[in-house]
Amino acid sequence: MSRQRLRPSLGESSQIVCPRCDGHGRMRSVESLSLSIIRVAEEHAMKENTGQVLVQAPVEIANYLLNEKRSALREIEQRHEAPIVIVADEQLHTPHYTVTRLRENELGEESNKPSYQRGTPRKLPVHALTKGQLNIPPPAVTQVKHTSPAPVREEAEPAAAAPAPVVA
Repeated sequence: MSRQRLRPSLGESSQIVCPRCDGHGRMRSVESLSLSIIRVAEEHAMKENTGQVLVQAPVEIANYLLNEKRSALREIEQRHEAPIVIVADEQLHTPHYTVTRLRENELGEESNKPSYQRGTPRKLPVHALTKGQLNIPPPAVTQVKHTSPAPVREEAEPAAAAPAPVVA
């Protein structure tokens, strides 16, 4: 008799993959992920012709980097002569972040923007409504049939002018 499982386990068949941790089941702490981001940012800063390193991270990670790891970031900036810009992005969640290297010749309008305008643009949901989606109930009465024809209004004879009141 084989000990191979013929069907997926109960947990696999009744649970879904975590969208935040990409199926790993565990996520790194803020401190651990921040140190990883610092290492990646330093790798980008060490490359030739680096004009700026842009880090887009979730709010809690950006706060940790800007407050607790400020001295480490300052040392990297001074050592490699490349500024590191940290942008807190509300649309990113804990394990996700982006580190982008801007070369010196790529610096321009994008690097002059304030950091609060450099995050991921918000995408508002667009809902196209069709008649089927509006849920409008059908009218209760569609046609009215009269049993007798509508009455015809007769033209009244013009009334004689009333005599003017007498003032005495």
